[in-house]
Amino acid sequence: FPSRNRRTITITDHNSERLPPSNRHRNPSAMLLSNPTAALLALAMGSSSVAVTAAIDLNTAPNVIIMQPDDLHYFEDWSPPPHMQGMPHWAYPANSNFPFINRLRNDGVDMKRAYTASPKCGTSRYSTMTARYASRSAHSRAHAANNIGLLSQVSIPTTKLHDEAAVPDGNDCSSSNLAHLFKENGYKTGVVGKWHLHNVGASSVYTDVQTNIKACGFDYAEAIYQENLGDLTGSWIGGQFSHNMEYVASRAVKFIDDTAAQTTRQPFFLYANPTVPHDPAVLKALRQFDCTQTPEGTLTDPLDPVYDVPEMTGAYGGDCTAYRRSVIQRAAPSTDSADLGAIWTDDTVGAIIAALERNNELDNTIFVFQQDHGQEAKESLWENGLRILQFVHFPNGGFSAAALADGFTGVASTIDLGPTAADYAGIDLSDSNTPGYYKTDGRSWKSAIQAGKDWGSEDQCIVGEIDKDRTVVCGCDKYMRINDDQDEETYTWQYGAEYHLGFASEMLFDLCDAGTTDYTTSPGTNREETNLISSNAARAAQLSNYLDCHISKTVPTSDSPDYDTTCATSSINVVANGAACPASCPSTGSNAWACDLCAEG
Repeated sequence: FPSRNRRTITITDHNSERLPPSNRHRNPSAMLLSNPTAALLALAMGSSSVAVTAAIDLNTAPNVIIMQPDDLHYFEDWSPPPHMQGMPHWAYPANSNFPFINRLRNDGVDMKRAYTASPKCGTSRYSTMTARYASRSAHSRAHAANNIGLLSQVSIPTTKLHDEAAVPDGNDCSSSNLAHLFKENGYKTGVVGKWHLHNVGASSVYTDVQTNIKACGFDYAEAIYQENLGDLTGSWIGGQFSHNMEYVASRAVKFIDDTAAQTTRQPFFLYANPTVPHDPAVLKALRQFDCTQTPEGTLTDPLDPVYDVPEMTGAYGGDCTAYRRSVIQRAAPSTDSADLGAIWTDDTVGAIIAALERNNELDNTIFVFQQDHGQEAKESLWENGLRILQFVHFPNGGFSAAALADGFTGVASTIDLGPTAADYAGIDLSDSNTPGYYKTDGRSWKSAIQAGKDWGSEDQCIVGEIDKDRTVVCGCDKYMRINDDQDEETYTWQYGAEYHLGFASEMLFDLCDAGTTDYTTSPGTNREETNLISSNAARAAQLSNYLDCHISKTVPTSDSPDYDTTCATSSINVVANGAACPASCPSTGSNAWACDLCAEG
């Protein structure tokens, strides 16, 4: 590879946001958001309610909570991937074992092969909220300069939940996302905490931010942090507030309580995102700020819910200072944001669990707790960036005994959460007449997790994207491709070069223990240190073809986006193995894409 501009990777501060050079991550101009095309639903809200006939049974449909803490570490007790050389192993803090997070894990299913579709804060959130790959982002597709040929630039500035009239299927905000889907099917929809899916405009007035987010399908948007705290501008800046998890938790609890108090049951969809442990320093927030300092201004009501959050201020008689002191004490002697932020997040989980129990909704709530990305190799396609912890608590979910006991070992992606939740709710994503219908890339794992602890005999695959680098994981095998047509070294490149992984332009790894199908976890040997591209050329060719299939279906300049992501690994070798191109290409079918690539040379 030619020489590139290098970026220094700092490993001493594991919570800092790595700031890429301005020539690569310059924010595009602020975009005006379109108003939603669908009318707002008001269901069972007293005398002002609007009667709506839903295709699903709202009396039994499960609630859905997706929680993505910002930059949460993968603690050793949760069996992370093997570490890269020289990287620290994160043990529980001395005085906390995260009782509430581990309740979700121990009473639910630990999805041991969960991946983010894109390993950066905003790109991961896009994939979760849309059930689509980040390369589908209408905002990115509308800016052709971001793209090179078949590859879309996947980065935070290009991956936003914006409507873009200039591209086909460009209504990411007003229709093609989970909030809109669930709202159209009778759910009450809410979001609290970090957003990170809109560009920060010239005006960041809090009420304007709420309005913009609600245009994307949310009935309720409170305790909103539009961006990373260090990236906020205008009225958001000036040291007026910092992390405030009591505030975020109180608004999540209020949303649950208010929805449960309605005269007729209405299920809810809640997207809850702690801002911690991401910088700025959590210790500073705990010591120098209080519960009343928020993005919307200073809270002045002495009866504000922030003073009575279960497992938080409510356990300390409303004394925010005393509660925050307890967070510091439970982390001691550590003052690292990784530990403090995880404890603060754990208490937030506890507050939400208490609200669900108080309203008799815990058993019928799909509570998904996940990292937004791996922290050790953030913004890279290595396992420590792409693999995420994901715990799913849903007592009414019919999970198999094997999955509950051993975890779910099949590969799964953030793009699968939406289809799975919709499947449980009875929302048919195969029927274009379904209210709120739009095409997704993900796949429901409901049947698989009810039947066993993996996908059975299928060779289930997931794809990871960041910058213009791509990878595919199928079972134990992982194929990675570094795109050389980029201005500088990506983090996937840098981690490979600096941590002695099996680095090359193309790579094939066996992620399982030798001779088994058991995924290797810490403290096992890092399986990405041995590149098998030469010794297993046949499998490499299969997965290379699979990746070509994925790329062909996510071409950013396509006039007709292709959401049939059922690429195969067994029937797509003919072109890659050098056989002559067929005289004519089929218009549909599993090999149509390969034939087209062959015809294009």
